[in-house]
Amino acid sequence: MSLEDLPIHLWSDSTVTLSWIRGHPAQWKTYVANRVSEIQTTLPGASWHHIAGTQNPADLASRGAPSTPATQLMGDLPVVRVQQCRPSMHTGLDYAGPIHLKCSRGRGLKTFKGYIAIFVCLPTRAVCLDMASGYSAADFLLVYRRFVSRRGICATLYSDSGTNFVGASRELKRLFNQAQPRQRNIAHLLANEGTEWKFNPPGAPHFGGIWEAAVKSTKHHLKRVIGEAVLTFEEFSTLLAQIEACLNSRPLQPLTDDPSDLTPLTPAHFFLGTSLSTLPEPSTLDVPISRLSRMQLLRNIYEQFWSRWSTEYLHSLQLRPKWQRKDVQIEVGRLCVIRSELMPPCKWLLARIIEVFPAKDGLIRVVKLKTANSVLMRPVAKISVLPLEENYSRKIGEGGRNVRVYCSNVKAVAAECKH
Repeated sequence: MSLEDLPIHLWSDSTVTLSWIRGHPAQWKTYVANRVSEIQTTLPGASWHHIAGTQNPADLASRGAPSTPATQLMGDLPVVRVQQCRPSMHTGLDYAGPIHLKCSRGRGLKTFKGYIAIFVCLPTRAVCLDMASGYSAADFLLVYRRFVSRRGICATLYSDSGTNFVGASRELKRLFNQAQPRQRNIAHLLANEGTEWKFNPPGAPHFGGIWEAAVKSTKHHLKRVIGEAVLTFEEFSTLLAQIEACLNSRPLQPLTDDPSDLTPLTPAHFFLGTSLSTLPEPSTLDVPISRLSRMQLLRNIYEQFWSRWSTEYLHSLQLRPKWQRKDVQIEVGRLCVIRSELMPPCKWLLARIIEVFPAKDGLIRVVKLKTANSVLMRPVAKISVLPLEENYSRKIGEGGRNVRVYCSNVKAVAAECKH
């Protein structure tokens, strides 16, 4: 028997294609008719059968083999996130932008692109914002010099693998090597003879979740409140300093266990020893934009940022997905933040719960609160209870598994602030 006499069996998972091949080419449109005619001429005695798509091996070549992304269990937090150390000794870094800026005030001036440099202290999550006039390594080194002049040299710096950061790392190593012969002892005390720069692998922004969250907090609201306004480099630097104060004023947990103490621990306590305060200024939110001066415009942008960001932060303190879980945090003596749209930037209306009022179903719906000046009644939907130390460690440990955050630095700062 020759090969030409062997029966030929062919399969397809397309019932439409099978009906085309089994019919006369004249029934179909030109494109289909030409191909059906060629198949019938080439394989006149072939037998065609149907096969399920899941069993068709040709699918691997025509559609590509289905791939399953590799997954792994979340790791514990890095040691630098949970050990007691000087603020900013271990810092995460990222850029946000670009932002269109002007060189000076006036009409018809050319704009240039600037970038926001965001430094986040890994143990305390305190934020430092600065303005970079470009994206090169030289531009970043100017920003880094300003940062270490205010916060001290970093022992470890973490960032992604951006080309400007890699270039800046090489330049920093060269500067430290040149300074060692003359200042070996000082360099050793300040930064263990240099800043160790660690880069996350490319395409892995989740490795830097703590500073990516700071980028989101800053860029998300800032982009919306600035709108079409174009600020000068000096104006934007001033605005960033005020936004930095907002981010570092957020209450983390009660500073002490004293029921009469309404002072919360904030990121600012770790590098100032106290909470942040701002200059009292009249609100500009009710003034039309066209009537605002440049200084008032900055104030307006600042107030809008505060209003949006503080509301989002308070919601994150007390999540209630569809109100389906009982909130066990609401109890007498707990420190909480009262949600109020009337508070100026960097000011939080703090109170202690002095009495709770359960409803008929046994759940607490209303509480009595004692502030520094008065006693108020509020529904629980209008307060955000600050976490205690034992559950605060679980809240801030994003990206970690079975994490217990080392809190002795919190207690140390609390003790120092009280004295």
